[in-house]
Amino acid sequence: MVNPKKPIEQWGPIDAVILYMSFWFHNVGPGITKKWDVSWPELLAYFKDRRITYYWERASMQREGENALRAWLIPKSKFKKIHNEYLKTWKGCLSLEKWIDINLNDVHDKNGLASLVQQTYECFTDFWNVSLIFEESNYAAPRYMEKRLKGKIPPQNMANALEVLLTPEKLSFHQQEELELFKLYVKAKNKKQLDVLLGRHTKKWHWVDNSYLGCKHLKPRDFSKRLKGISRSWAKSKIQNIEQYGKNTLKKKQQLVKRFKLGAHMLELAQLISYSIWWQDDRKAKTWQAHSFIEKLAKKTSTLYSMPLKDLALYNAEEFFNLHTYGRKLSPLALKNRLAHTVINTTPRRYTMKSDKRSKSMIKPFLLLNTKSVTTNIITGTVVSKGKGSVTGKIKIILSPHNGEKIRPGDILVAPMTSPDYVPLMRQAKAILTDFGGLMSHAAVISRELNIPCIVNTKIATQILKDGDRVTINTESGIITKL
Repeated sequence: MVNPKKPIEQWGPIDAVILYMSFWFHNVGPGITKKWDVSWPELLAYFKDRRITYYWERASMQREGENALRAWLIPKSKFKKIHNEYLKTWKGCLSLEKWIDINLNDVHDKNGLASLVQQTYECFTDFWNVSLIFEESNYAAPRYMEKRLKGKIPPQNMANALEVLLTPEKLSFHQQEELELFKLYVKAKNKKQLDVLLGRHTKKWHWVDNSYLGCKHLKPRDFSKRLKGISRSWAKSKIQNIEQYGKNTLKKKQQLVKRFKLGAHMLELAQLISYSIWWQDDRKAKTWQAHSFIEKLAKKTSTLYSMPLKDLALYNAEEFFNLHTYGRKLSPLALKNRLAHTVINTTPRRYTMKSDKRSKSMIKPFLLLNTKSVTTNIITGTVVSKGKGSVTGKIKIILSPHNGEKIRPGDILVAPMTSPDYVPLMRQAKAILTDFGGLMSHAAVISRELNIPCIVNTKIATQILKDGDRVTINTESGIITKL
């Protein structure tokens, strides 16, 4: 079992439902081990009221992640193999999506729907299976690079060196969407043409604000709101900045390699790992797209089986498959218990989901890890983005991006951790603070893209700070001081 007395790392809590998350935790257990001969460490997850948190032993993740990194990313032939497999599986998913879009309305019986569900299950099992190799590798990447750089870069320069070397050169899907939005805004000669272009943009990017909680189905007006009050000259400037992002990132790497005489091989390794980090973002984009047509199958299921969508969202992928294959429904009591309290345990051999008293006692030590009473005006964490330097501002606590809370431009966003559904809020922030995360976390990657300060792994920021508090963030020391 995961030992709460050992150094523990945490992912979450984030908003989620079981159906969308389950393809991940099914493959992170037996799936990846069987096909690729690498293993994720044992994980524990706690699901309650549509929020999920994962826990694992830091040393185990580092060990298994480095094994995956050495086995599948660093050898060029192995890297090419999994990259091709990734593209192949996603191509199959897209073909299935097109078929579903064309034929789903003509499916009027359970047998026809069962066939589509089976194909979807198989398709996304394969997709998630291969993508988990580079995700696991990314958890070990900072420590692996630090070991390779030890003795070559002074300790006081190490954090900044890792930030530079491991920053992806390719645009994240949010950056790419933003670039295309500003380009069409500049291109449009009048409102009529802008409306046409926004319609095309929406067709391509309607899924961009999806999440593990569900689908948003953005409309042209949603993208239009983001253009409100923006001048075309400002948009042109933003386009230029985004288009130069990759070149500037590479230039910083090259300058650092030259400064510390690291050699071409170290630059090549840094580019490989930073690509893997971008790759995980690309997987997220494809996952958000996939949720849109998994939702279509769930809606059709809701109709044919006379079941509420909110209940189906609590099924895992296997249970959703078994519902259509064998007609197995979860009881109302099982659904109630699952929503109230569920512990998910994954190992290289199996995974389990339980909502009983024993599982509740098993997860309790982990829930208590971050509930210590702390009174302090000084918080420390890991600087993952310096932005333009130290800043002072007002705090805005965002525990969930789906509660309708907003931040004002210039606020400092504080969250347990961030995920892609936080990005609209992050774009408004002056700086970002999180309780959990590391150099490769979502908050780290996006804050570097936005060129704003970010400190992660504070452990207690959401407990100590309150809305409206003023703080100073020192991007050299990683110290946040409450004023």
